Amino acid sequence: MTSTTAPVRPSLPERMVERAATWLAGEGLSRRRFLSRAAIVGSALAVEPWGFVLRPGTAYASVCGEAASCSGGWTAFCCTINDGANTCPPGSFVAGWWKIDDSAFCMGDARYIIDCNRTPSATCSCTCADGACDQRRVCCNVFRYGQCNQHIRGVTEVVCRVVLCTPPWEWDESCTTTVRTDNRTLTHWASCLPDREHPTAISIRYVDLGLAGSVLGRQTAEERDVEGGRLATYQHGMMLSTTTLGAHYVLGESAEHYDELGRERSVLGFPTADQRSLPEDTPGSVAAFERGAIWASADTGVYETSGGIHVRYVEEEGGGTGWMGLPVTGVRTVLDGRQRSDFAGGWSIAYRPSDGGSRLLPADEPLPMDGSWPPRPAFARIAGAERIATAIAISRVLHPDGAPVAFLARADGFADALTGGVAAALAGAPVLLTPTAELAAATADELTRLGVRRVVLLGGEGALSRRVADAAARHGRVERWSGPDRVATATEISRRGVAPDGAPVVFVTDGGAFAEALVAAPVAASRRSPILLTAGDRVPNETRTELARLQPEEIVVVGGPKVVPASAYDELEAYAPRIRRVGTDDRYTTSAAMAAEVSEQAGSVVVATGRDFPDGLAAGPLAAARGAGIVLVQPHDIPRTVHNLLRRRGFGEVTLIGGTGAVDATVERRLRHYPVEDGLL
Repeated sequence: MTSTTAPVRPSLPERMVERAATWLAGEGLSRRRFLSRAAIVGSALAVEPWGFVLRPGTAYASVCGEAASCSGGWTAFCCTINDGANTCPPGSFVAGWWKIDDSAFCMGDARYIIDCNRTPSATCSCTCADGACDQRRVCCNVFRYGQCNQHIRGVTEVVCRVVLCTPPWEWDESCTTTVRTDNRTLTHWASCLPDREHPTAISIRYVDLGLAGSVLGRQTAEERDVEGGRLATYQHGMMLSTTTLGAHYVLGESAEHYDELGRERSVLGFPTADQRSLPEDTPGSVAAFERGAIWASADTGVYETSGGIHVRYVEEEGGGTGWMGLPVTGVRTVLDGRQRSDFAGGWSIAYRPSDGGSRLLPADEPLPMDGSWPPRPAFARIAGAERIATAIAISRVLHPDGAPVAFLARADGFADALTGGVAAALAGAPVLLTPTAELAAATADELTRLGVRRVVLLGGEGALSRRVADAAARHGRVERWSGPDRVATATEISRRGVAPDGAPVVFVTDGGAFAEALVAAPVAASRRSPILLTAGDRVPNETRTELARLQPEEIVVVGGPKVVPASAYDELEAYAPRIRRVGTDDRYTTSAAMAAEVSEQAGSVVVATGRDFPDGLAAGPLAAARGAGIVLVQPHDIPRTVHNLLRRRGFGEVTLIGGTGAVDATVERRLRHYPVEDGLL
């Protein structure tokens, strides 16, 4: 009997080395792959020797998840083949997706895998990825779930996979919310993805943004703790996080400015949202923080708003998309601790931390040295629900105790009301409005309140019907000043109500130019001068005849060459020794120029919309009674030439005609905050 000695079982380390050696000696390994696999095995043995041996699968899978090789049948991660970018590479599109439950990397929430399928018009070849920890297939598997971009027809190869913690339909709006779960991929990973065992809010956001393919670019320094949160820096910016605010990024010059201010230690604090672009009509970006924001554009530079200035700028004045424009200075401390910021629209916000008070002021206006706020004009808005009601409201302000005469004009046209406004101003009378067919009930009530004894109708029966005349006759004696058209009516108003004995100055504008006639009315009234009309490029016979009767020493042409062309201007030269043009083809500039014709001592100005005529129809007599000019504004803005006049003249009284539908509240706020010259309050 022969004794037999049992073979000695290799020790655990020997078995580990043997298995590793067998795997490493596999056929077809390049030197690069051999060294890569050797490093992976060494890491696995050093970090988790028991788990490395006992966990099913290869040593490679123990580090990179199961089925990390090309033979596993799964598709590679995009960051492996896309230069570190966790986004779909060129020539592919977001196709299907699936969900993985209870992901450690997503802090226990679901992890999502998006398939990037080949775009039908592109080409690709089935290969194996050549990346550490991820040698899965590239452009081999032909399928799609059909949950994203379903309008793209045809089944194409899956180029690579994107890993996300953000639900796909939030990451790409083309994806549906249809859920498919595949927990077999729970261990799948790649070396270009962050540490899945120790996720942070910043690392998750960075993956979801696209890693190196995101707006941030490649990470340039390890994520680290800062006071109150964490920070990571990248090629194109930085990302900060706190437990309450989450992780948000700041980019480019805004990130540099934030860093110069002191980052999270600055007055701004931590970011509360990702930096975002402003709407297309306001080129630039904004980065929001706990106590302010950084605004950036190529036109204005990069500046912050903070504290009380930021609150007023954003909550009351519309922020970067509002009327003030973007900041052109940062927040600076000025007199007695007050703060101030200037904006592209030519205005500033001043803030007093001691009591929380703030004030709008033109950017070139200094703050008083004594710590007070600059004086502001007396302001009033006169408006009704529509044009007839607005005219009545003006009448009540102008004539609270009644008036012996009133002028009546059609509500749906402007020429008669505006040229007649000069005569009404000289008569101390309001201009009221009514429809052509019959007298408006509200206007009839105002005639009763005024206690008029005479009513002047401006225009023929085509403008104010016989029914209107009969109804007006119940309130007093009726006169009708009219001609066959607006040109003839203007000459009739001149002859009967303004200059029966001639006039040294005559104002002339085109019969279709409401804005020019509106702003000319109070200046003409102050000089007892009529307003006559041209018709396009010619001077009508009725106007010629009236000029010959008036024999003026000066003719003032209101408006630029597109309003009163050179040919008409040349014709007018024959009727006065002096002629001059006031204004340009821009009605707002013309209004400022006409208002400047009023005495420099005038302490009042009337403001109306230049967009349409209704609210200004009855404004002439009011402006004339106050010795004021009329300036025109846009519904949402004050044109630069008008701004310059208001800033320079410093009116002590500003009256706005019309409701917020004509001129909005942001324009009103500016009108309330122009400086006042000494002695005009």
